[in-house]
Amino acid sequence: MENLLLMGIDTRPMVNSALKLDYRTFSISYFKTVDFKMPYMERHVLDQESVISCGRFEENYSPEKLLELSKDFLFQNYDENEIDKIVLTTGINTRNFSGEFKNFRKIVRGNKNTESVDNKFKFYNKLKNKFDVPLTFQPSDVGELNEILQQHSNNQFILKPLQGSGGLGIFLLNNESCNELKQVSQICQNISLEKYILQEYIEGTNVSSSILSSHDDSKNLINSRLISEHDLGNDSYEYS
Repeated sequence: MENLLLMGIDTRPMVNSALKLDYRTFSISYFKTVDFKMPYMERHVLDQESVISCGRFEENYSPEKLLELSKDFLFQNYDENEIDKIVLTTGINTRNFSGEFKNFRKIVRGNKNTESVDNKFKFYNKLKNKFDVPLTFQPSDVGELNEILQQHSNNQFILKPLQGSGGLGIFLLNNESCNELKQVSQICQNISLEKYILQEYIEGTNVSSSILSSHDDSKNLINSRLISEHDLGNDSYEYS
């Protein structure tokens, strides 16, 4: 029996599927849900307690934390527990396998080269001539950002992380020009602008969209049943 290691922010769905297959399944995740079905072995970063906050995800999560936990499986397992395949989910990719982990890239299965999708500005450039997409820019500094806002004064914009998911770290810029420059300056004091894109804000129904595909076919899966910060009384763009 081969050993399969699943790694990501939440491995629950993948673990459920892997347990139905002929693998000895290992899991490394950021958190473990209450209904998580235990695989052969698992490690997770957070030790959650009921009604107690585990902190802000965008401040505390990093793929390096998953890799650190994976050492128990990748470096200390031999014979029947040696990992044969690795499958990555949200929050980590093969580029994170550097240094002492670089040799394990060769056993990663699935989509390895995802940079043009993970990087939202590169993804925008791939799509802009094929689909209607919001205006998107990658300003190099606050001066260029303000210049773009003035050139498109009839549009509302958001600042969005260049990489990431779950609606984390998004800022809606004020539509009132008299307050906008001050607001932008305040936001940019607390973020690394080179890690953000400026994107036109389009009002509409909030949905999560995923694509399930093979070499021959693809399906777009759209889910509008989201638990968001807005539902919990805090007006932001985070969802799950």
